[in-house]
This record gives sequence, structure tokens and C-alpha cells, in this order.
Amino acid sequence: MTTSTYLRYEWALWIALYAVFSILFLSFTVDDAYISFRYGYNLIHHGIWNWNPDHDYVEAYTSGLYTFLAIVPLWLGISPILFFKIIGVSCLARLVWRVRSLCTDPHTRFVFTLFLLANSYTYIHTYSCLETPLFMVLCMELFAWLAENRSDVRRFYCLLLLLPLTRPDGGLLSVFAFAYYLWRRHSHIERPAFLAGIITLGIAYFSWRYWYFGYLLPNTFYAKQMQQITFSSILVKLALSIFYLGTICSLMMWIKQRDFRFIGLTALITYALAYLPSASWMNYADRFAFQLFVPAILASAYYVQSFSKQDFYKVCAALALIIIMIDCDTDTITGKMIYGPKNYYTNRALGEKFSTFQDKHYTLMSTDVGALPYYSGWKTYDAFGLANATIAHQGNSLGYMQSISPDVMMLTAIRNGAAGDENWESQIVTDYHQDVAYTYVKSSHLYQRVSFVPFNDHYYYIVFLKKDLPDFEALRHIVSDVAAQANTLNRKSVMEITDPLIGLDL
Repeated sequence: MTTSTYLRYEWALWIALYAVFSILFLSFTVDDAYISFRYGYNLIHHGIWNWNPDHDYVEAYTSGLYTFLAIVPLWLGISPILFFKIIGVSCLARLVWRVRSLCTDPHTRFVFTLFLLANSYTYIHTYSCLETPLFMVLCMELFAWLAENRSDVRRFYCLLLLLPLTRPDGGLLSVFAFAYYLWRRHSHIERPAFLAGIITLGIAYFSWRYWYFGYLLPNTFYAKQMQQITFSSILVKLALSIFYLGTICSLMMWIKQRDFRFIGLTALITYALAYLPSASWMNYADRFAFQLFVPAILASAYYVQSFSKQDFYKVCAALALIIIMIDCDTDTITGKMIYGPKNYYTNRALGEKFSTFQDKHYTLMSTDVGALPYYSGWKTYDAFGLANATIAHQGNSLGYMQSISPDVMMLTAIRNGAAGDENWESQIVTDYHQDVAYTYVKSSHLYQRVSFVPFNDHYYYIVFLKKDLPDFEALRHIVSDVAAQANTLNRKSVMEITDPLIGLDL
């Protein structure tokens, strides 16, 4: 087989893998992505950079850079969902290009490209509309620059700025990488004027953040520290990440190169400091381990291509084990296949129907504060605190609930049985301040429970409306209709529900 024929078959494989996985996961859009869309919408339509169009400022997003990008599609009047999925695909293409540019050996290039493109989680994060694919690209570029020992230091300095702008934990990578750069260059700083400019931009941005929102870190950081972190919870997280950790540690032992050992150690330390103590409930598809360790694994291709056959096969076995464990994770894969349609017929449907009452200035408290607030346009209080500085920093209280007294309350319950069975009260999630919200609902006697809305196979909403709302009956009918629609959807099979184009606003 000639080289051109081999390449033709290889690219046919990559195109086939991309097409199949895209059909499965194209409709997946994380509900939290709408938080960034809401900031862009409020800036364009209300002239204010905030979660709600008021002066109760809160930094509900994690990624400043990605949220600023949300201004572009909303300013142009195009779908932000489609816009960010295109960005995600562009990031995937860059990862593929970078892997292949690192390898001169065709076999190594093939194996590492296969590891990336035969990986279900790659596409889940590509189409999520969150900052994950961009953060992976920036990590990959940083690791590749260190591995190849490049002389273009301006690119390196730009990466040091972009990483913390994309995710706060990216600042750890920047600090470690700059310290290593100084050590490797014997404290000689190249292009000091350019570096000074980068540092000035970084100081200006983070100073503005502190002045505008009042806190050093995004509100999401404080909200995710609500649960007490225990030694056992850290062990569980380590166990769930064992395949990534084991692969990185093995590569560090096999690759006798100082630069890669720094890359692997940096990934491990960043993971330990930034993610192990976090109480985040958004670690879908190994998000935190994946976005950090996969770029480090891909960067190892630069060194693996010079391995002996025996050592090369060890690397192949380690990568194959990760792929098998991921692609056999049927709960995650099927869940993400139907996530888009279910979100479309619950949060989005409720939001779009609630939007007809925007001029009434009703208020809402919910636990999922993505598509529902974005499409409704209502002032929304986040019961979990991600988009609420008071709850994140001071905790919820009956006094606070009384002061805001939302017109609509949507609380989350765990589906131990059918949504709405006689045990519904015991199924209400009592973590993340929801117990206070429900206590207020019961003690105030202002609310009437109107419906149970299934969201997925594990959770459902319990919806309460204030009894004295002028539009009580209209809102009750809306919630009941959406609940009926969601119940009908839950009775369908995975393949009946899956729709790759749903929710793209084409």
C-alpha cells in the first residue's frame, strides 16, 4: 500500500468517526452554557454586564473569555448555540492538527489521533458549548511549546495570559510554566517589554473583575465549596480518575525527559489543588480530569514516537484502556445523547412560555439556571448559589427567602420512584441550600404545588406558584403542559429521543 493510499484510508476513518460521534452528541448543550449567553444578552439588550438586568452584581460564569465571546453571536443576531458548537469543532480540529504536527512517525500519529477521535468524551465536550475545548487547546499549546522547546516566546507569554482568562485554575498552569521557563533559561527573560505588556493586561482585567464584582474569584468557586470536603470524598475522586492518573504517571516513568516530567507533574499538581477540593456537581464525562490530563497525554506523542516497539505497545495499551473504559460508559453516553432533547422540552420550553409574561416582572427561583432564565428573561435567583452572591457567600436563610419571595419556585428532587409519587417530599434534594428554600415554601403558606416536571432519569422539578399571582392559572397550565410533554418523552427509547439538530436554532 502506497503512502497516499494509506493516508486516504486513514482520513476516511477520521471522517467516519467524526460523523458517527457528531450524530450522537451534536445536540448536547450543557445547561450552564446559557449562563454565558445570558450575560451577552443582558449587555446587548439591557446595557448591563450582569446575571440579572439589575445592579446586584454577581460573576456567575467561570470563564471570562468564553463569556465575552457570547457577545458576538448575540450582537450579530445569530444562534449562540450554533456559534459555540462551531468554536468547539474548531478547537477539536486544532487538537488534531497539533497532535499530528508533533509526530513525524506515522504509527504514533495514527495511535494518538485515534485516541482523540475514537473517544466519546471528546465529542461530549466539543459540543457542550462550555469553555472545556478551548481550555484543552490552550493546555495543549502550552505543553507542546514546552516539549518542542520553541524560541517564539511571545506565543508562550500569550498562553500564560489566556489560560487564567479561560479558567481560573489555568492560572496555576501559567505560574508553574513561567517558573519552569525561568529555571530553564537561568532567569533570563526574553522580550521583557512584551511580557510587561501581557502582565499589565492581566492586572487590568483582574483588577476590573475585583472592582466590578467585589471578589477575587468567580462566584461559582465559592458556591462549589459549600459541601465539606472529606478524605473519603477525595479518595472517591482519585478512584474515578485512576485511569488518567495511572496513564500520566506511567508516561512520566517511561519518558526519560525533563520537560515531559514537568508537564505531567504540573497536570497532577493542578488537578490536586484545583479539582480535588471542589464540590462541583458539573463533573460530567470526567470533565475536570479530561480537560487537563488528555492534553498532557497527547503532548507525550512528541516523545513516544522515538520509543522502542515494546515500549510503544505499552503506551498503546494504556490509551486503549482509557478508550474502552470511556466508550463502555453507557450511562454517560446515553444520558448525553438524550440530554439535548430533554433540556429542550423542559427548561427551554418553560423558559419560552414564561417569556410571554416578561412585562409582569415576575421572579423565579430555580436550581437549573441555564436555559430557563435565558429564554424566559425573568429575574432569577439561583437556589444553589452559582448565580447568587448572597447564597454563595452567606448561605441561604429564611430571612433572605422572605426578602426576595420569588413568585415561582422550582426545586429539584431525586427520582427514587415515579415523579410525583406519594414520597415526593422525602425526595427533595436537601443539599446546596435547597432545604432552606423548601422550608420557606412550607412555612410561608404562600405557595401551591402545581406540578412535577421530569428532567432526566434521575431528577425532576417540583414547581410551586404563589397563590395570589394574577396569572396563576395561565402559569399552572404552562407548567402542566410541559410536565405532560416531559413525561411523554420519558416513555420513549433513547433512539426515539435522540435528535442531533434539536435546539441549534438553525
